[in-house]
Amino acid sequence: MFFNQNFDFSILFVCDDSRLKDDIKKILIESYEKVYCVDSDTKAMEIYNDNKIDLVIKYIKKYQDGDLNLFKEIRVLNFDLPLFTIYSMPKIELFEKSIELNIERNFPIPINEDALIRVMHKLCNEKVTERMLLDQINMLDDYRTAIDQSFLVSKTDIDGVIIDVNDNFCEISGYSRSELIDQPHSMVRHPDTSSEVLKELWDTILDKKVWKGRIKNLTKDGGFYIVEAVITPILDSNGDIKEFIAIRQDVTALVSAGRKIIEQEKEKKEIEKEHYKVLNKTKDDFLVVFTHELKTPLNAIINMSESAARRIQKIDSPRSESLRKMMSVIRDNGVDMLDTITTILDLSRLKADKLEFKNEKFTLKSTLDDLINKFNPLIHESGTKIDIDYSNLEYQLNLDRMRVNQIISNILSNAIKYSHQKIFINAKIIEDRLSLIIEDNGPGIQNKEKIFELYEQEDDGAIKRTSKGTGVGLNFVKLLCEGMDIGLSLEDSQNLGGAKFEFNFPLEITENKKVKEVA
Repeated sequence: MFFNQNFDFSILFVCDDSRLKDDIKKILIESYEKVYCVDSDTKAMEIYNDNKIDLVIKYIKKYQDGDLNLFKEIRVLNFDLPLFTIYSMPKIELFEKSIELNIERNFPIPINEDALIRVMHKLCNEKVTERMLLDQINMLDDYRTAIDQSFLVSKTDIDGVIIDVNDNFCEISGYSRSELIDQPHSMVRHPDTSSEVLKELWDTILDKKVWKGRIKNLTKDGGFYIVEAVITPILDSNGDIKEFIAIRQDVTALVSAGRKIIEQEKEKKEIEKEHYKVLNKTKDDFLVVFTHELKTPLNAIINMSESAARRIQKIDSPRSESLRKMMSVIRDNGVDMLDTITTILDLSRLKADKLEFKNEKFTLKSTLDDLINKFNPLIHESGTKIDIDYSNLEYQLNLDRMRVNQIISNILSNAIKYSHQKIFINAKIIEDRLSLIIEDNGPGIQNKEKIFELYEQEDDGAIKRTSKGTGVGLNFVKLLCEGMDIGLSLEDSQNLGGAKFEFNFPLEITENKKVKEVA
């Protein structure tokens, strides 16, 4: 049991025996700073009404009618406040009234100091725990309020039946809460949402993982709205799925704006070329500022959730683990969003010609070694085997090492995730360029031309997001390669049957192009 000496714990002691009052007061103030000592019930009620009191102790010499009137008044106001008595002469009526008034302890004279202090310390610690839990609950309520006011939120049971929705969900969908509760979530599914997307969604969340993607939903009047969704499984204490919570952002206006731009481009192709360039530049300039400003509140959310989780970890309560898991979900989603925003920020700077490249000398061997070490947990978890032919990997490059790391990291992480546990990496010299090849035995890539575009387009012009990724990674790779004069190609792997990415890096022409491995 811990005891927080600095915790604000207030004690009101009522005693009409001046000698005993001084003795007990001396015992109390050794552990607690806020101790009020009075000699009458009237003064005690004045103190009680003007201050926040956590414990009331009253001395009763020989119980008579009216001795517990103070406690009766307090019980009318607060039935849970801890009450103690200190008595000189035991009397059965005192103990009967103690039960009636929910008096916690009766201490006989001479007082057992250790017993008295031990019980008060226990009460104090309970107050500490109660107030800390209340602070965390209030914080979580603030997070929920912020989410409720900004997003569409719904909860379903494990079968996909709606058990709760917020006001934003009702407003956008056109349904009332009573019309949605106890109905399958498929009632708002738009026919344009493919069965493949739904299968991938359900496979993911039933595997106790978070699904992220873009979905087109149906309104009550037959219209539609498009949302960016994050669906999270909620687990019980046994690790089984209890329910699902979905947080969505309405992006219909954004998608409609994109469709309008595309339609205008088709109608006025030549005229709109210059206009489209200006629009893109404005958008990229805006994204540079917008995403940069988003990073500050996101970092605050991540730091606050980590701090709250550390505080909750110290609390001995049945609710602590549940609260800690909730803070972990907030933190993990915040980190995911921050990573996405950072990538979009770099991509926007690159497209707006504001991303600077800082060249330095390095080898692909060192880069690959760092990345293999970084992805080691993912490699181990997936059981992937990576074979590397280190021949030619010690040739020296003079490029932006961090950006080259980002390029290879993106391709390598995708290969680990989507391959069938086999990857081969090698390099070869072609004239004055170094060619790096990354092959895997995964399902391959069908639409090799569109894979490097920012988003895949449907025939009706709607922007479609069907994967769990951000949709910007390979587009960012392509733009980085163009910015650093790195050749990029994608074809089917004849060796392993999956995808084959090839990068052609410019080499520095020196007398000794190979760099000796540093021990």
